[in-house]
Amino acid sequence: MHSVCRTLIRGVALAGLVAAWLASVGTASAATQKPAAAKAPVATAADYAGQDTCLGCHEGQSAVTKAGAHARAFNPKTPNATMGCESCHGAGKAHAEAGGDKTKITQISKLSAQDASALCTSCHDRKSHALWAGSQHDNRNVGCMSCHSIHSPKSDAGLLKAKDQSALCASCHRAVVNKQNRFNHMPVREGKMTCASCHNVHGSSNQRLLKTGTTIDESCTSCHAEKRGPYMWEHAPVADSCATTTTRTARTTTGCSSPSSPTSASAAT
Repeated sequence: MHSVCRTLIRGVALAGLVAAWLASVGTASAATQKPAAAKAPVATAADYAGQDTCLGCHEGQSAVTKAGAHARAFNPKTPNATMGCESCHGAGKAHAEAGGDKTKITQISKLSAQDASALCTSCHDRKSHALWAGSQHDNRNVGCMSCHSIHSPKSDAGLLKAKDQSALCASCHRAVVNKQNRFNHMPVREGKMTCASCHNVHGSSNQRLLKTGTTIDESCTSCHAEKRGPYMWEHAPVADSCATTTTRTARTTTGCSSPSSPTSASAAT
């Protein structure tokens, strides 16, 4: 009987110690937790200055309001159909009345990659952009502003920061570009294809941001259907992957002629 009582007493004491420890941990975490950031007040119609007021000072930025996708007022999602410059930069009346105080306007170039992309995807959230959140580029701190420039694009197609898409991708993917220069014939280098012919840079559920197919082979054979097989004389090295003997971005092979035909072996000999 006494042993039972001692066991109960010990159990109660242990439970009390655990409860006290949990309480102390909770208090410490509450003390160190940062207060939630205050939400920015919702702008009202009276807080907007209007696009004409913006262009009164920023006349050099007017081109984007006159031509291009953002200037199409017939599309209700474009800036020109809503608040103009302030659709992206936020209400600017306080900014204008303060003589151009930069702290009173959203400077997109000063935002983090994620915050700037969140602003863009508030409109660009469908079709090829639907899977941007959590994509490979998004997770690597590459945002919309890393590749696009609204006011100073070097390419009208896509408002890119480079002369064309291949040059833009090459600014990061140098190893791939080097492979393209190995041989005298390369469709991407010749302008017959672009990186986006195979990849969706804004996000894909397939590996390597491929547009088509869950594997590299499925992507390749979506165009090269004659290489899909099956064949009577299967070429073992490429039975599981086109990439075994072919570098996709350089069209190079390791001495193979036609993996789909037994004549390749006799030709090699």
